[in-house]
Amino acid sequence: NFYVSAPGTLDFHACDDPIWFIYAVCEYVKETGDTTLLDDIVPYADAKENMPAKEGTIFEHCQKALSQVWTNSFDGMPIMFDADWNHDLSGYEDHGSVMAAMQLYKAYMDFAELCEAVGRKEFVADSRKKAQIVKDTVEKYCIDSTGAFIRLLGPNKDKSQDVGSADTDGRLFLEPTAWALFSGLATVDEFKASARQVEKKLVAKGGIGLCTADFTLAKGKAPVDYTAYK
Repeated sequence: NFYVSAPGTLDFHACDDPIWFIYAVCEYVKETGDTTLLDDIVPYADAKENMPAKEGTIFEHCQKALSQVWTNSFDGMPIMFDADWNHDLSGYEDHGSVMAAMQLYKAYMDFAELCEAVGRKEFVADSRKKAQIVKDTVEKYCIDSTGAFIRLLGPNKDKSQDVGSADTDGRLFLEPTAWALFSGLATVDEFKASARQVEKKLVAKGGIGLCTADFTLAKGKAPVDYTAYK
């Protein structure tokens, strides 16, 4: 749940939710150098979801968060369930989320770095191994014929059911291209190839000009570049 005070619910499962916890912990430790946080004991959400109360260290929470996503993945590709960050894609519950896969890759790499820094080296090799599995799956199955990263991989890697691919529905989503770079999963060439397809879409009629802020709107007038797209 987003709010600590909110009641628990098991009615909605967004596949990316556990991953953000890893980022929060790793970035906190990087910024503060405070590794004692990892030993703090805090409750899980079980009691709020009408189950027996459980608690564990922050480090254990990280492990369980990663395990939750990994267990509900195929070859490192997280299953969408109700949604990932983009709730408009709900309805593809059996597809794999390419964005969440890129998030998972970064989470495993960040966690490996954290474990190495705090002397928990027994978790480093496994984390990097799983990150590599994610990377291999994305690179093999999640780039369309134009070089762009797709948005959702068909169930059990059935590419005929891909979403956000030039080879199926012809749509292009921004999230996987951005996360390909931010996560560190893509090579420079892979990112540039996908970014070129994004740029082509954005410079199309009604694209980038309408996405750029124009302060004339605040005065109740049409944007100065509006006529270019009429």
